[in-house]
Amino acid sequence: MISLIKRNMLLFFKDKTSVFFSFMAVFVVLGLYVCFLGDMMIQPLKQDFPDTARELSDTWIMAGTLGIVSLTTSLSVLGIIIEDKSRSILNDFYIAPISQMKVTGAYLISTICITFLVSVVTLIIGELYIVAYGGSFLTLSALLKVLACMVLSILACTAMLFFFMSFFKSATSFSNVTTIIGTLSGFLMGIYVPVGALPKLLQTVISLFPPSHCAALFRNIMMDDVLTKTFQSIPPEHLTAFQKAVWPCLQLWRTYDRYTGSYPDHRRNGTAVFPIAVCKAEQEIMHSIRL
Repeated sequence: MISLIKRNMLLFFKDKTSVFFSFMAVFVVLGLYVCFLGDMMIQPLKQDFPDTARELSDTWIMAGTLGIVSLTTSLSVLGIIIEDKSRSILNDFYIAPISQMKVTGAYLISTICITFLVSVVTLIIGELYIVAYGGSFLTLSALLKVLACMVLSILACTAMLFFFMSFFKSATSFSNVTTIIGTLSGFLMGIYVPVGALPKLLQTVISLFPPSHCAALFRNIMMDDVLTKTFQSIPPEHLTAFQKAVWPCLQLWRTYDRYTGSYPDHRRNGTAVFPIAVCKAEQEIMHSIRL
């Protein structure tokens, strides 16, 4: 089994294209953020949080990127199974003196290991980017929580994708699906458009995907310190209301309005660009603070 794990990992890392596309989601998100979305997200925040606006925005994006990497890298590594199927290598494994459980376990373990390595590299890149623009490194306790959440996210994505792999037999169909998932991953994680701004049906569909919940967990952990700094001179109840407004609810994925006690629909207002910077609830909170 160990030999099979090594074999799968070597196949992945020898294929430079696969390694490159594993980081493609990171490059795309960072490119869009640095070149186009960054200022649009940060400027509204600076009006109320001039000292921490950049760190709030950067941390939000990087936390969502970790969720994307867990999904896209797992998908890329599991492509080895499709390639083995198309070349009948998988049949050779099944007739060899090794149990089918060990063959399957080797695919899963190699996927988890590779995805974890790529996720750690992504976390390092993200932290360096945040610090380069005036942010701060994660504390040791927060880092451990992120790593634990990372393992949970990878396990969830691997289990989900491994199930879907059983329906594919050709590399062409798998490649097409990979392209679609890679394109939609930014929306599934709420990076480009907040999930609460989408129609109810899409919110429900997205809530069925484990990676979207994992992205929310990453944000909850990584943004804890910066939110504490941002709201240190503001009554605690405003921080609670702010978190409820910008954190997608794991069940409903809708923003909470503490003034009405309901989950309002923000699809028709101009606040759907960025969950933190332009959430209407945030504007109402800051208005109440000024009063």
